[in-house]
Amino acid sequence: MSDSMTIIDEIRQFLTDRLPHRKVTGTWKDREQYHQKLREQGIHCVLYRGENPGDNAYQGSLKLLIYGLIELHARAEGHEVEQQELELVKELKAFSESDDGALLSIRNIVTSMQVEAPCGWYVAECDYGPVDLSVTDNRWDDGSDSPSDVYVGLEPEIGFGHEDDYIPMDELMESKDD
Repeated sequence: MSDSMTIIDEIRQFLTDRLPHRKVTGTWKDREQYHQKLREQGIHCVLYRGENPGDNAYQGSLKLLIYGLIELHARAEGHEVEQQELELVKELKAFSESDDGALLSIRNIVTSMQVEAPCGWYVAECDYGPVDLSVTDNRWDDGSDSPSDVYVGLEPEIGFGHEDDYIPMDELMESKDD
């Protein structure tokens, strides 16, 4: 069972740790509301946009919108802006290919297409999962890798009539270690 906010905060923290030269945030702002220095540094913003809870535990996914923003010098050409947008996109893709971001699937990316030079941006639609988004505990999950009350029989004493010959799996595993 995972809390959506906890997962999103972890993603933001992973990006912050991985990209110390960028500003990572969870608050959407108009471009002008970011300080000039931050815009020049580059920004990645991770936003919650919904979820697919799934029918069973560990079938859910979060829907995220991740956008990046960068501002270059006043005389920057469109291709310079595009290169910086692609650098931001590359950072996001590298994160999604890392261990920390392995559950992040990038579904679609759009950019400014140089229209707003010297400012550039990208927007990525992403899914994060599968994760358990249940709001109640899974009564079947006791945290163990296998049920503790599994009994096994060894051939040829198996099946009907041999129930008393079965031993707990834990004992069988211990005897194999000896």
